[in-house]
Amino acid sequence: MAAADWNAGVEETRVVQQQLARFADVCQMYAPKYRQITLRGTSGQIPRAEIVPAFRTAYGDVVDAWNYYLANHNNGRGVILIGHSQGSRMLTQLIKTEIDGEPVQNLIVAAYLNGTSVLVPEGEVVGGDFQTMPLCTDMGETGCIVAYRSFRNTLGPVNDYAATSRPGMAIACVNPAAPAGGEALLHSYLTTAALMGGPVPEWTTDGRTIDTPFASVPGLLTGECVSNERGQYLTIRIKADPDDARTDDITGDIYTDGEINPDMGLHLIDVNLVMGNLLDLARTQSNAWLIREAD
Repeated sequence: MAAADWNAGVEETRVVQQQLARFADVCQMYAPKYRQITLRGTSGQIPRAEIVPAFRTAYGDVVDAWNYYLANHNNGRGVILIGHSQGSRMLTQLIKTEIDGEPVQNLIVAAYLNGTSVLVPEGEVVGGDFQTMPLCTDMGETGCIVAYRSFRNTLGPVNDYAATSRPGMAIACVNPAAPAGGEALLHSYLTTAALMGGPVPEWTTDGRTIDTPFASVPGLLTGECVSNERGQYLTIRIKADPDDARTDDITGDIYTDGEINPDMGLHLIDVNLVMGNLLDLARTQSNAWLIREAD
């Protein structure tokens, strides 16, 4: 099966808890369901002839949800679009076809397209996938895009996952912790459960356990957008201290047959890594949008 059904299961609930729920502190939340392409479909196990109509189905659901929201719930409010992976892909298409260059673009506070590839001309912040919506380059900028793919600094891209073959184009990287660039501390909320075949995280070296569903690790992680022959991506560094009782490593890698699969880096925790930073960014951008609209 290439497309999922309408029935939300524990998987969807867990994703909402991990990637979206905290935004309720900042925003009035709307999280529509859509018939997403299944994991078998996105991993190449289903023929392309089946994937194309599945994408149309999924995207059609997203467009319908967007139009219904505008007609029934928006009332002139600013909007932050938030997605991850396939959800970010759907939002990329939505911005291209329904928002970019249209009057409704004025409502967009920002779009957080986590864990996907957004194309921009090399060295530029606008163009490529979006003709008028730029990448964010400042915490207080509005109407802009945050996009990145995350990798360990010790295990960067091994294929074209963070690159493009289109001449003159690059994969965008905007660090939610430092949109202007440079290395910055990350305010992470990491899951304390095992992820997709990976080990259960160990948070301390002295045997103490963590009973909460999330762990915050102040000062442990930094992020920086870097560029090399493998593309542009958000590199994650662990500032380990072997003299304290806190972990010197994190989980979040994808595992295949018990081994780390490096192809997609830290894709499973793209959002967890920068959740606190995204919340700070959302607050700052929302306030800036409200001030702009009041002028």
